Amino acid sequence: MREAISLTIDRKGMIRGLYGGAAFMLNGVVTPGVPGFNPDLPELQYNPARAKALMADAGFPDGKGLPPIEISSTEAYKDELTYYADQFQRVLGLPVTVKLVERATFIHAMNAGEVAFFPWGWTVDYPDAADYLSLMWYSSSPYNRGRWKNADYDKVIDEALAVADDTKRFALYHQAEKILLDDWGIAPTPMTAALALRKPNVQNVTLTPFGFSDFNRIVIQ
Repeated sequence: MREAISLTIDRKGMIRGLYGGAAFMLNGVVTPGVPGFNPDLPELQYNPARAKALMADAGFPDGKGLPPIEISSTEAYKDELTYYADQFQRVLGLPVTVKLVERATFIHAMNAGEVAFFPWGWTVDYPDAADYLSLMWYSSSPYNRGRWKNADYDKVIDEALAVADDTKRFALYHQAEKILLDDWGIAPTPMTAALALRKPNVQNVTLTPFGFSDFNRIVIQ
């Protein structure tokens, strides 16, 4: 079912329609520019026919036999939630309803494991892929809000966090990310672009994966 959900999401359509082109495909968990990012991950597919077949294989052809499903998040995700609900109902026959929740209440519910089906994001805190891989998906992490667990994944992350050599550590990150993706522990969605307006007389303004670059480099002419 998790694979079917992912195959029902038209990510390129989301980039064009929901984001007006101001977004990028993200085929994994780690974002471009963060050390440990894997640029060689295969592109995630939109394949309604295979998604329907997988649902039938799971014992729920056209959604028959499933109880009502609630997809929820905050007001900022309203358009995304509406899109997902429409896709899942049209393609898979899932009986999906949308629920909008105040942010603090929603985060509390996610942390308590009370939310079953939701989109959410993560802003990287430090320049290493571990910020995504060890905090979001390690089984005992308090930020593993999807409650996904995989002993092989945990073992690889434990090994990676003990390796100082970047090349070796990044290879372990890639191995762990593949375990997560192959098990459909997550359905990655497009990464929205960061946009900034710059006056012509302001120089050296750049955006990085972590926000703006150092302000002490900016020159106002």
